[in-house]
Amino acid sequence: MSSPRLPAERSRAGIGAGIAVALLTAVAACGGDSGPGQLDASVDGAAVDGPVVDGTVVDGPVVDGPAVDGAEVDGAVVDGAVVDGAEVDGALVDASAPDAGQVDASVDAPPLDAPPLDALTPDASACGSTSATDVYVDRAASGPSLGTALCPYHTIREATTLPAPAVGGARTIHVAGASPAASYVEAGLVVVGARVTLVGSGEAQVTISGGGTCAYYAGPCTLSVQDGGAVQGVTVTSATGHAIEVGGSGIGALAHVTATDAAQVGFLIRGAATLDSVTAHRPQGNGLDARNAAVTIQASTFEYSQGGWGVRIDQGATLTLTGGSITGNALGGVQLQNGSQFVVLAHAITGAQVLQNLGYGVQVASNASLRLRGTTLLSNEAGVVLAVGASNQLDLGTAAAPGGNVLAGASPGQSNVRAGLCLEQSGATATQAIEGDSWRSCPPTTRKITTSFTCHATGAYADLVYLPAVATSGSPFLSPAACTVGP
Repeated sequence: MSSPRLPAERSRAGIGAGIAVALLTAVAACGGDSGPGQLDASVDGAAVDGPVVDGTVVDGPVVDGPAVDGAEVDGAVVDGAVVDGAEVDGALVDASAPDAGQVDASVDAPPLDAPPLDALTPDASACGSTSATDVYVDRAASGPSLGTALCPYHTIREATTLPAPAVGGARTIHVAGASPAASYVEAGLVVVGARVTLVGSGEAQVTISGGGTCAYYAGPCTLSVQDGGAVQGVTVTSATGHAIEVGGSGIGALAHVTATDAAQVGFLIRGAATLDSVTAHRPQGNGLDARNAAVTIQASTFEYSQGGWGVRIDQGATLTLTGGSITGNALGGVQLQNGSQFVVLAHAITGAQVLQNLGYGVQVASNASLRLRGTTLLSNEAGVVLAVGASNQLDLGTAAAPGGNVLAGASPGQSNVRAGLCLEQSGATATQAIEGDSWRSCPPTTRKITTSFTCHATGAYADLVYLPAVATSGSPFLSPAACTVGP
């Protein structure tokens, strides 16, 4: 049986109920909800209608103890965390709801019209897939340097320093050009190796310079073609050394390539090579210098060497040259020799124009043989000069296979300075055939040198000049059955 309420107890109960109502009113005013937690329990739960009123909680410590006068009223419940603390001024009001993710995100996010982040950062996936067979280079490209058609490498060396293609495979390096020419200044030797073909947009559109140390010569080179590599459609220069070298195993192939203004040699050949429609322009040394290699050249130009031969073949090298032009070179057009070797190596020149060289048009050493067909040699110091050796031969035409060479024209301006053909150390008997060629006159005129040891001797012009090994020897030339007067 419960005890009757005392006036003081009623007063304290009223105070508790009033505080609960005040708390609900304050939370509602702040936009809060009275959920099933602390506030509902204080008003509708045990504190008012439940055992707090009728039970022991009223007569016990809840009313007379700390529940009214302690922390719950004056402490944390009213003035503390519940009202002034975390629930009102803290996380529920000022923290997570107003200032959390949604508000901050709307303030800190990029403007609605800003470009997507992917548009600001190049995406390598947009460059396409790399290929083992086709690699691309463009110095004007500004995107990622990946070697694809959409994102080409920016330097040629990036492409040429890739691992070599697998045996049985091949790779083509496509080099973009421009007009005027795109200039690729490379920081080291550009090596085009086995099973690799470097293809430029054209000689007038791609220029390669720079480079490093030659692979087959103790000096600087710009581009090195090794072990059967190939190069097409570029111009190469070197301010300090050789423009292009070829070496190693296999046959290096050059087509539509210009070596221009090299400080030394235009084409330095130290391995088997084929050259098709190439140009050596104004080197300081030889236009082409070949050793220890079989060299095949067609439709090519070797011009204006400042201090060498247009084409120099030496020390184990052989030459097969068809068509093209060799002109304006300081020491001469073509020099054929085999170093100090006694082995005679054979060479062939067909259908070429050998013009206006300051030295001999073609010089054939005593350890070299030459077959000459359909070639024009005019305005050189001498057209062809042969040093007669123990077993070498000069084939200018036979009755069975006429030469068709033009070694002089009808006027002095169309002839060579000293001779169309000159033999040094000729034998005592006539052995040299000259069938089916053109001279200033037909039969050609002949002159004997008695004051010098070389064909550089002064004297009046003659189509045929000779310096005999024995002073009493006569002319070494067989009288031709057929000849013509040149243009």
